[in-house]
Amino acid sequence: MANRYVARIINNLENKFGKLDRISSSLSLFEIRSIKARIYFRYSKLHKLPNKYNCFYGLRQKDLKELEGHNSFICLVWDEENSPILIPYHIYEEILSNLTPSSDGQFKVLLFFESAGTEFYIANVGRFNVDAQYGLQQLDRIPIGLKIPELSHPQVQSLLGSIGSIKGFNIWIPLKDRTNLDYDIVGKFDIGKTLPVEYSKIQYILEEIDTIWLRGNRISSLFEIEHTTPIYSGLLRFNDIYLTVSEIDKFGIVSDKERENKFIKEINRPTFSHSKLSDKVSFMKYEDVYLWHERLVKKL
Repeated sequence: MANRYVARIINNLENKFGKLDRISSSLSLFEIRSIKARIYFRYSKLHKLPNKYNCFYGLRQKDLKELEGHNSFICLVWDEENSPILIPYHIYEEILSNLTPSSDGQFKVLLFFESAGTEFYIANVGRFNVDAQYGLQQLDRIPIGLKIPELSHPQVQSLLGSIGSIKGFNIWIPLKDRTNLDYDIVGKFDIGKTLPVEYSKIQYILEEIDTIWLRGNRISSLFEIEHTTPIYSGLLRFNDIYLTVSEIDKFGIVSDKERENKFIKEINRPTFSHSKLSDKVSFMKYEDVYLWHERLVKKL
């Protein structure tokens, strides 16, 4: 597995935290003794597809066992200098522990890099947005803990609108929601006055979607914030839209972390598998929206 990209990251970590200790006989597992954190390195070449890039990884079940009960991270590395993505293992520990690995003892996962964001895909489970988990900064928060404010529905809407604006998209937010946006936590951004006429057949549905990102007159991504409403209702709206306009890049369900398992159950219903919506929808927690926005603002 060792390559110059992983070696560079290990060298950076050792310069900051001291020498990393290998765990058992694995070439991929290390412990940072000074902050009591374990890191599981996985590397993939970057595979180019039309308009996007993918990476393929195998997570060995026996290696994941070494992460359980510790402050642990899966470090996904690829052959570009802007890697890695550092995924806190506890987020997916329950999900992976309930899966059966393939015949080689590994769970197959992918990263999808697209203009609307970066997604972590677990085979037979679903997609999860990981834009908040770029870089090694999460390790700096371990000694002091991670403090995320409790976010309201309008605040999450404000963050999603701001993220899209920073990334160069045009933004749509329902007319009834605009006066509730919180510009104290984000900078002011422009919101479109109308939706493109090309979508007139489903305009009555689109007008109620919490946040829409557009590239010119083309819808790129839609987000539904399921703060109190059922996740299933948001997926049904997405399904109606997708069956009418199949060229939309991405759909996102945004909710609190306690509803992640509910998302997994709902997105794997036969109706969404049959329509292929399950290949387009990802789940994102409120805290990930907050951290994604924070990362983009720091880059400005």
